[in-house]
Amino acid sequence: MADNDNQLTDGEKDNYLRVYLAEFEALSTRLTYWLTLQYVPYTIAAVALGYFVQSWKPSEYPHVAPSLAWAGLFILQLLMWGVLQSTHEVFTYVVYFKECLKPKMREVVSESGPSFLDFESFVAKLRQAWFLRFESRFGLMLVVAAGIIGASWVALQNTPPPRLCQRSTIGWGIANGYALFILVFKSRDIGRLQKRAEAADPPAPICP
Repeated sequence: MADNDNQLTDGEKDNYLRVYLAEFEALSTRLTYWLTLQYVPYTIAAVALGYFVQSWKPSEYPHVAPSLAWAGLFILQLLMWGVLQSTHEVFTYVVYFKECLKPKMREVVSESGPSFLDFESFVAKLRQAWFLRFESRFGLMLVVAAGIIGASWVALQNTPPPRLCQRSTIGWGIANGYALFILVFKSRDIGRLQKRAEAADPPAPICP
């Protein structure tokens, strides 16, 4: 595209720009859906927490059924998986806009003109305060990590001895371990996408 830029007529440039804007609008609509879906896991988590609290029997042992305790841990991780998946999709679109679509649009408009699609740079400047950066990167993750540790302790304490030698415990351990594996590496990939979204604009499109 860049090599043929000088050979394009104004009409051809306008057509290219229309296509890019249409793609931007379509992807922005999908991005809005993903942002809306992010609120669903929080609602489910609140309902699950209420059910778990009602099932707690402090005067008895186990205080809660072992299967319910292990299932609560698994549900917590599945809900977080849903949050991370939607977050990953959001940053994927943002990085695509920044690294692929924006440079393509810049090729068919005046490069000396005003900048555009700079929302992520604007947000990055707003988050320069230590608290906002800490909240955006670690706020939710620390709460989830504490929840996973607490739920694991509750599940182990409410599993009758021998706790680690029961088939059900091994099965739940494998399921929860797999979910935790996904959460850790998904979080790491989201962190990389977030850094790319906050970085300077690339001089040319780097998409395939």
